[in-house]
Amino acid sequence: MAAFIRMRGMAINPIVYTEKIVRSFLKYQLSAYPFSDPRLNAQMRELLSVDKVRRTPLLRGPYISLSRDSARERRCSS
Repeated sequence: MAAFIRMRGMAINPIVYTEKIVRSFLKYQLSAYPFSDPRLNAQMRELLSVDKVRRTPLLRGPYISLSRDSARERRCSS
C-alpha cells in the first residue's frame, strides 16, 4: 500500500508529488537556460528528459538519513 502524507486535510501520495516536482524542475531548467545552438538545445532536452533523469545513478540507493534518532538522544541526555 502506498504511503500518504496528510497536509491541510488532503492526502498526498509522495511518489506522485515527487514526480510533479521533478517535472517542474526539469521544465524550469529547459526554459531558464536555452541554448541558441539547436544541436546543443536538443542534447540538453534529451539529457533532461524525465526518463533519462530516472536512470541517473544519483537516484539509486543506498539512502542514508542524517536526522537524529530522538529516542536514542533522550537516553543519551538523561
